[in-house]
Amino acid sequence: MNKRMIFIAGAHNTGKTTLAEYLKKCGFLHVETSEIVRNKHQELAPDIEFHQWASEQGHGFDGFIMESVLKARATVENSNGELKDVVITGNRQLTGINYVCKQVPPLANTDHLVVFLNANERILFERQKQRKDRPCSLTFEEFRERFLGYDQAMGIEKIKEAAHCIVYTDKPKEMVLSEFVGFLREKGYSLPLVESILSNPETELSNHKERLSL
Repeated sequence: MNKRMIFIAGAHNTGKTTLAEYLKKCGFLHVETSEIVRNKHQELAPDIEFHQWASEQGHGFDGFIMESVLKARATVENSNGELKDVVITGNRQLTGINYVCKQVPPLANTDHLVVFLNANERILFERQKQRKDRPCSLTFEEFRERFLGYDQAMGIEKIKEAAHCIVYTDKPKEMVLSEFVGFLREKGYSLPLVESILSNPETELSNHKERLSL
C-alpha cells in the first residue's frame, strides 16, 4: 500500500519534470497538476490568457486535481507492490498541497513530503529558451514578469517555507539527482544508484508508464 505522496514544487524550469521522470523509472506514478489545469483552461476559457485565467481561479481546480490524485493512489494500491508511491508536480499554492494531504492522509508514522526546487533566474530563462514544447521569444524581463511573476503571485514562496527539503538545481544533473535521491533514502526509500539510471535512460522499473491526468 502506498505510504505517502511526494510533492515536487518550484518555479518554471527548475527541473520538476526531470526529477519526476527519474522517480517514474523507479516505480512511482506521476500526477502533473499544471497539465490538469491547462486542460481545464482549454475546456472552459481558451480565449483568456492562461496565466491570467489561472490566477483568477484561486482554488477552483483543487477538485479536479484531487480526482487524479485519488485515481493514482488507487492504481498504486492495486499494483501488488509493483508501484511505490505517487509523485505530484506543478503545485504553486501551499493551500492546494494541504488540501490534497488532508483528503489523502499518509499512513501512520509517515508524512507526505514536499521538495522545493530552486535555481538562478538567468538559468531558468536559458532553460525556457531551450524548451521545444514552449518556444520562448521573450526577453529576460518579460520572462520574469510573465512566468516567474506568475509563480510568485500564486504563492510559491509559501511552499518553499514549508518544504521538507530544498534542492538547488543550477548544478549538473548528476549532483541534483544525487542530492534528491539522498533525501528520499533518508526517508526510507530504496532507490537505484543515480549512475545506473543516467547510463540507461530507457530503464523502466514499472509497467505503469503513463502519467495520470484528467
